[in-house]
Amino acid sequence: MSTQIAQIQTAAQVSAIQAQANAIAASATSAVAPNTFVFFAAFDGTNNIKTNPAFSGDPQSTAVGELSDQVAASSNVPGSNVRAGYYPGVGTPGTAFGSSISPTKQAIATAQQAYNEFAAAAAAWLQANPGGSVTSMLTSFSRGSVAAAIFSQMLYENGLVYTDPISGTSTWYGQGRLACGRFGDIASGYRRHREFSFCTQCPELDGCPGR
Repeated sequence: MSTQIAQIQTAAQVSAIQAQANAIAASATSAVAPNTFVFFAAFDGTNNIKTNPAFSGDPQSTAVGELSDQVAASSNVPGSNVRAGYYPGVGTPGTAFGSSISPTKQAIATAQQAYNEFAAAAAAWLQANPGGSVTSMLTSFSRGSVAAAIFSQMLYENGLVYTDPISGTSTWYGQGRLACGRFGDIASGYRRHREFSFCTQCPELDGCPGR
């Protein structure tokens, strides 16, 4: 995918965005508390799918794919409180036709899939760990950042809600929060600063620098 410049930022805009990025980085706090379920969501970039890296024209997987594999491998132990979810990028097999060019519809669907999987995994873990809490972390690349941003916004707006597919009963598991995130170049807002990351322990996202 070739790089396209949507807008040239002024020096004042670059300075303002850099200040926001610095505030996000400065919000890092301690590690996730014990007895907390962590859902790690990895949103890959355009035409990127870790099971077939060559589909993108590059024989190597992206960092998003590698990170999801590492988290999945390290959490593959009995009683683990971590679950990894990997989501191939727009334009890959199984995604909406033309999504590599117009990604919004597919990004919404991918974010919803991640949200549903987070809710189901958290519900199952909390059944075995009553009194526990839940949180999430994410990483994204390229247009995967669109789905990542929608995913984080869904948590902010709705909290984490799980609907049992058999009984239809919905359970709310709190406001929902994003403990850590790394957004790729699309979400960062300008070309010069191609990515940003944050870690925050705010009980709610409202008002937090990492929102």
